[in-house]
Amino acid sequence: MNLKKTYIICSTMRSGSTLLCDLLSHTKLVGQPQEFFLAEWEKKSKLDSSNYPEYIQKTLESFASSNGVSGVKLMWCNCQEVLQRLHETSETTSKSDLELLKEVFPNLKFIFISRRNKVRQAISLARSIKTKRWNKYQDSQNPGKISFNRYDNISNSPKNPYPYISPGTVEVYLSQIEKDEKAWFQFFENNNIEPQIIIYEELAQNKQKNIVDVLSFLEIPVSEDINFNSSFKKQADFYTDLLLVQYHSYTLLKKWVSPRILKMLSVLKDRFKNRGTPANSKS
Repeated sequence: MNLKKTYIICSTMRSGSTLLCDLLSHTKLVGQPQEFFLAEWEKKSKLDSSNYPEYIQKTLESFASSNGVSGVKLMWCNCQEVLQRLHETSETTSKSDLELLKEVFPNLKFIFISRRNKVRQAISLARSIKTKRWNKYQDSQNPGKISFNRYDNISNSPKNPYPYISPGTVEVYLSQIEKDEKAWFQFFENNNIEPQIIIYEELAQNKQKNIVDVLSFLEIPVSEDINFNSSFKKQADFYTDLLLVQYHSYTLLKKWVSPRILKMLSVLKDRFKNRGTPANSKS
């Protein structure tokens, strides 16, 4: 297939990119965007990746819609890996990141999805890592997945959906999300890129308007019978709200209580936690 248009969905973890990809796939107008350039995907792919630029093009062609449009989702760390491999295979060292991308992504455009409530995003990331559940489907018997992805082997019903997550853990993930988002915007600025920006909260509230906006940005006519449905359910629940209250309480405590007292509380907590552990006895 001769690709006519391509796009990259630039994302951070748990920003709503999976929902966006799913909605775009259901339109059948912009290909089937997924995280094609993960190492896990590459291992499962039947395509030869020894010629990396050619591998990218063939992958995009394999998941393009009939109008020659195809897209991919990239997290910042994955984008760095793709760029590094493109630079390694380039015949010259003078080409910019954007020039290398445009050589394998015809008529390339960028879409950036962000989430306003980044604390909720960090909590979502922490829960997904703990439970190993990344998506919740509308129908667990027929999840409507497209091909394979790195989460296909993960149960839709984890044994413990409410694992303990400390405010400190949320803080670490929040910092990483903010760092990656800043890196994306630095990349856009360095390469004079004006991406289409999608806000997750707005997408979740009005799917149709936001998908139409994306199609308009990609200059793709919208048909009357377009499908705006999604395979996924919202994952946030009462436990998300509980963790949110816990995190904000923690940040207030950090703000008003001295570091010395916090350290003492941490020591007391560890002692209480280990109180039931039997001491080692000599035989």
